[in-house]
Amino acid sequence: RSGIPTLFPERDKDQHTDLLGDLFTLGCKGDRPAFKSEGPRLNLVGFPRDRALGELTRLLGDLGIKVNSCLLPEFDLESIGRYRDADLQVVRPHRAYEEVQAEILDKFAIPTLLIEPPYGMEGTRRWLSQIANFFDLQSRFEELWGKRWEVSRQSWETLRRRAFGHSLGFVCDAPRLAKLRDCRWSAGIPLLSTIREMGFGLQWLLWCGCGDARAHPLLDDAQEREAIRRFHAPGDLEQLLRQRTAGGLVAVDESGALGSAVIVSEIRHLRIQPERLLR
Repeated sequence: RSGIPTLFPERDKDQHTDLLGDLFTLGCKGDRPAFKSEGPRLNLVGFPRDRALGELTRLLGDLGIKVNSCLLPEFDLESIGRYRDADLQVVRPHRAYEEVQAEILDKFAIPTLLIEPPYGMEGTRRWLSQIANFFDLQSRFEELWGKRWEVSRQSWETLRRRAFGHSLGFVCDAPRLAKLRDCRWSAGIPLLSTIREMGFGLQWLLWCGCGDARAHPLLDDAQEREAIRRFHAPGDLEQLLRQRTAGGLVAVDESGALGSAVIVSEIRHLRIQPERLLR
């Protein structure tokens, strides 16, 4: 009786995708406005509305590119209503968003870039470069990047030198290791390449269960400062950690194997607060 449109998500369905699809149907009724503001516009999909988004918005704005709409993990009717007005949609690779992209976003006649998100200096440069290239703004981007990098170079390299003597050790099994190497399974974050670029080494403390330690054909990579250490029981892991923490190993438990408070208390954590990459 109120005249307010009401949606009833079905309990047995994927309410995220189902509700979002209904909201798009509601928010995109009618024709698109005839007037469109000047300059290229893009939609960002999968970028939380936080300080990092503000920085990316400013960087894109310096290139003359306007962020038209931000969708997921949050969404609202205003963002949905203007979603069709963009010239490009940039989607963050994320396992949780693939169904939304396939069932909703791909139906719009908007070109799509599915590119690794901007983490680290090189990742940020690559992300911006691909967007600039789409809009034929590569020359402007190169000029902008050169100025920003010159300001940030010294601080970045100082932080990398501080991190170089330390390694991050991930405690996991082989299936989890495979997912950590794919940003689709790590909240869209290219975790390993970002860690390497920051200057840290990587060590995999790999749970091999009751099988042969050589069951997982993973090779050490001295050039990348990446090493594999296998263990079969909590005692093996404890011994590995006691050997490694003296060298600056920070353990990240992805398996739940770190059940001992003694082990955790003896891990030396390195606290570095990286400055914002591009102010």
